[in-house]
Parts: sequence; C-alpha cells; structure tokens
Amino acid sequence: MRSRDHYFHQIVDELLACHQPSGGNNRRAYWNLVTQVRRLSDLLSPGPGRPIRDPMELRAYIRTLKTVAEKRLHWASTPESWIPPQAKGVPLSHRVTLRSLMGHLFERYPVPDFMAYSWLSTTAVRWHEALYLHLASGKGVRQFPDRSAIPLPPKAARFFMQAPDDFTPTEAMRWSQLRSYGVRKKIATDIARYTTAGSEVGNESFWETVFRFFVRENVTDEDEAFAIYDFIEEQKFRPGIEVWGRGADERPLQPDFTMKGRTLKSLRRHMVNWREQILAKRPELAMKTFQWDSSPFQSMVHQEGNVKWLMFELLSDRALILEGAAMDHCVATYIDSCAKHQCSIWSLRLHEQGSPKRMATIEVMPNEKSIVQAKGKCNNQIDDNSHRILEYWAEREGLKLEI
Repeated sequence: MRSRDHYFHQIVDELLACHQPSGGNNRRAYWNLVTQVRRLSDLLSPGPGRPIRDPMELRAYIRTLKTVAEKRLHWASTPESWIPPQAKGVPLSHRVTLRSLMGHLFERYPVPDFMAYSWLSTTAVRWHEALYLHLASGKGVRQFPDRSAIPLPPKAARFFMQAPDDFTPTEAMRWSQLRSYGVRKKIATDIARYTTAGSEVGNESFWETVFRFFVRENVTDEDEAFAIYDFIEEQKFRPGIEVWGRGADERPLQPDFTMKGRTLKSLRRHMVNWREQILAKRPELAMKTFQWDSSPFQSMVHQEGNVKWLMFELLSDRALILEGAAMDHCVATYIDSCAKHQCSIWSLRLHEQGSPKRMATIEVMPNEKSIVQAKGKCNNQIDDNSHRILEYWAEREGLKLEI
C-alpha cells in the first residue's frame, strides 16, 4: 500500500513539471534550484510531523521558484552555497525558508520581508518583482520609476523599509506616505490595510489634503479616522445609488467635496446631517418612484391625555429615504427588502403640539412575527416611553419583541 508521502511527492513532481519555465537556460537554472532546495530544505516536502500540505500552497511556492529561476541573471550567489535557516537554529516555516533563499540569491542590500513575500501572491504584478530586485541592488524606492502613482516624500523611503510584513507593496507605499506626513501609526495601518487607499490609486492630490487634515486636526482615534475616510470616499467617488439607494443615479452625491475650510468639528457635523443637507440641495432624491403592499399588521393611534402616539408602516421608497434623512440612519438601504416583503419598516411618532416628532424606526420580520430592531435618531436606543408604546403595539399585534 502506497504511503501518503508517495502521493505527496507525486503531486509535487507534477506541479514542478507543469511550472517549469521556457528557454533552455531558465529551465536548467530551475531544475538545479529545485534540486538544491530539496537537498537542503523541506520546502517541497511535508517535513517531519507535518500534515499533507494544500496543493494550492505548494503551487504558490513552486510558481515562485520558477520566477526566481527566470531572474537568474540577478542572482548574487548560487543555490549550492545557500544555508537554510534550520541549519542556523532559526525556527522553521516554509515562508521563512523561502525568504532565506531569496535573500541569499538576490540581496546585496537589505530588502523588507513583505517585498519577498509578495512573490507568493497570485495577485502580484510585475513591478513588485522589479521593485524587489531594484531594492536588492541597493537602490531606493523613490528612484524606482515603475511603481504606483502614490507620491512618496523623501521621508517615506525610511518608513517603507519598516512597513508590516503582511502588507502588499502598494499598501506599504500608502503606509509610508501617511507616516511621512505625520499620520499616527495605527491610523496609517488601518487606512492602508482596510480601505481602497491600499489598493487603488488616483485623485492623489485630493487624498493628500485628507491625510494632512488628519494631522492638522489631530485626529487620534483610529475608528474615527477610518469612518472619515470611508465617508469621504462614499460621498465623492462612489455611485450615488450605492450610497443613497433608489432615487439616485451613478453620479457621486458630492463630487465637488473638498477639505478646504473644514475643521474636525464641522466635518463631524456634516457626517451626522449629510442626508438632510443633500436633500436640501437635491430634492429629486426624495421623489417617490414606487410603493409596495402593506404587511398584515395594523397601524395604531394611541391617545394618552394630550399626547398622541402614532405607529404606521412606511410603504414607499420616498418614505424610507425621508425617514433615513430625518433620523440619520441607514433605513433607506432597506428599500429592496421591503419591496420583496422580507421585512417591513414602521415609524413611531409622538404628537404633542405642532408636527409629530419621530421617535423610533422599527424593523419587523413578517414571517417570524417579530420586531428585530428599534432605533432612535443616529441609531441610538429608544427612550423608555417609546419602548413602552412599542411593547403595547407588539402585544396588540401578536409580535415578539426581540430587541
């Protein structure tokens, strides 16, 4: 009976043959490299006590060995003289092994680990490899002509060499740019790792004003910095229909958004009231385009002395958009769900004098006969009186209150 190691090595041999480079010299360098890697390390074997490895992981390492062989003219040393990390007492992992091999073959000068690890990525682009070789020869990142369009001030080169190991080269460039402007390390890390700034380029002069705003206004909270970036990106660049919902089109809601004259306080205020402010400028966004049938539950008018409580269902896209604008929450994104009767949205209002005051927006799941959300303005919790009225209505309609 054949062992699992036999099948493992059979898979490796097939992958090695499949990924061998074209051209006689490249192919000879490749097979010589594979021979030395097998002789000196367990990069292409399960290793002592290891489980069988994922073929996709093996494919990534073998594909990288192919690329390494194709760059043989850049080698500073031969594979035969490589001393793998386990021989030096360094804790072994396949990534560490590959990193050691690349450092031995290419690096006349230090290169950040993330640049070497980028060769393993299926999304790596050619300039990543070229930048690695550029740095390995002793040249600076700012002198590399084919990098992304992210501007790198002189101080950024030092930060680039310190970027986190799990960054892509583009993320590292964004991170080093932000750090050179004076943006706090954690904020720079979150923006580079979790926003479009770490993968997309363009509108760089505008984004520089945003990043310098973080420093000028002393934005220190990571969550707030992330929220500011996301808000600006949504308003200025994303299609309006994605941000606003039905009623908008592909045009961004605020294509002329600028940081000129803004303070952190004024921006916070705009982020809270943006729906009302945009509606004032673009009333067509609130135009009713369609409505849907009501759910089986009944509206309510509840009188308590001179106070009247109103509970009614919102049955059109316009009603949801206006509710979201007035309450400053995302109920407008529920339009499709309401139209498909997957949920129903209700508004609780208090009428003492003058116009009724919106107190809560309620989400009901008709099939489950349950109330799953009740939110006040800005997604805050509802007050005790509103909760009491909601309980009364839920009992009257036979709904479970699950908030």
